[in-house]
Amino acid sequence: MQAIKKFFHYDRSIASFEGADGKKLTLLAIMLPILLESLLRNTMGTVNTFILSRYSESAAAATATATELMNMKSLFYTLISAGVNIIVVQNIGAKRMKEAGEAASLSISFCFLISLVIGIVMSIFAEPLMHMMGLEGQLLSEATQYFRIVSALNFISTLITTFSPITRAYGKTHYSLIVVLLMNALNALFNYIVIFRPFEVPLYGITGVAISRVLAEAIALIVNIVLVAKMGIKFDLKAAIRPKMELLKQVLKYGIPSSIVPLSWSLSQVLSTRIMAEVGSTALIAKSFVNSFLNYVTPISAAMGQATALMIGWYIGRREFDKAYRLNLQNVKIGVMINIVISFIFILLGDTLLRGLTDNEEVIAIGKEVVFLNLFVAIGKAMNNVEDNALRSAGDVMYQSVIGLSSCWILAVGCCYIFGVVLGWGLAGCWISFALDELGRGFAYLVRWISKKWQTKGIIKEKTA
Repeated sequence: MQAIKKFFHYDRSIASFEGADGKKLTLLAIMLPILLESLLRNTMGTVNTFILSRYSESAAAATATATELMNMKSLFYTLISAGVNIIVVQNIGAKRMKEAGEAASLSISFCFLISLVIGIVMSIFAEPLMHMMGLEGQLLSEATQYFRIVSALNFISTLITTFSPITRAYGKTHYSLIVVLLMNALNALFNYIVIFRPFEVPLYGITGVAISRVLAEAIALIVNIVLVAKMGIKFDLKAAIRPKMELLKQVLKYGIPSSIVPLSWSLSQVLSTRIMAEVGSTALIAKSFVNSFLNYVTPISAAMGQATALMIGWYIGRREFDKAYRLNLQNVKIGVMINIVISFIFILLGDTLLRGLTDNEEVIAIGKEVVFLNLFVAIGKAMNNVEDNALRSAGDVMYQSVIGLSSCWILAVGCCYIFGVVLGWGLAGCWISFALDELGRGFAYLVRWISKKWQTKGIIKEKTA
């Protein structure tokens, strides 16, 4: 009984911190805006899928598939930025605001330039990229239209995602929530007008949906810039153009490994989708419909992981390792329990939700199998959402890279092909491989955290006042 009580004990003393502006921040206060922002970001994809499913099932599947490749690009910029923000967060914890501002400046300029170049190149090669995803015929045509427009102007959403971890690092987690809320409201409104046409506009079908998304993002970016300007961050244009050698070394040391694993994982998901295409278009349609609501299983644990990472970065900046250690272990338990409960809710509602999207019985049958198997994926994701973010925030990025790269290619991709195609288990086989990947990485990261080897990997090497 005592062991159970200890397991469920919640230590409030380690779940609060003094922010950059001197105000006390609790884990819950940091987490809630991040959670709402995440839910709203998922809503944009769900709204697009729902509205387009009323227009055409093929359009909905094409958009969902194109979005996967878009997400891979966005993840690359986000994680480069997040890697740089290891430097920002630990310097804020150590009250070194000038160094934090220099790193933030470099993050913004780098992500903007890279996203501009890559977005244009991928827009030019939109059709072969969508064909690489396994799309053909009408699906290929519709996905290409959507991807070409959204990719060419991807630098807009990249700046929004780059500003987000910076404002969080400074304790202003609600700023990015405001931006994403506005972006989603405009996206839903514009999509409704384009598809259901309460009045005539010069936008139509999947092309209109793509333009609507970009317009919503552009307006949200303007608001984001205004909010960031009010924060008084010590941005340094010189540091962005000609960064100090020491800062550049830190960016390369922490930023590149931080981005390689998530980028590789995202690429593995793209290849997994290509493998699923060999199973058939029905599997792809089922996957797009299932993902439209299964994306809501993990946002709470994901938000907890990001909030935990912020506080751990601040604690490590002050060399308060014990608080960082205990906070991580406390929150990983909570994250796993939350994902289990939400997964069971979706298992119970799976049939109803799928029938709300389609009347295709084969799609519904496949979808229900996947919803059940996703329980095990969700458990692994909860562990990764906390442990992965914690190790990155601590600066322990090389261990994370080795484990992450090995797992995503051997388990996520390799087993997806073996289970899904060779053994003929279809989409369910691919989901089993995803579960093995998430659980494998989660346990490996947890063992690393318990070893406390991450304590030697931080940027700040001396105790601060």
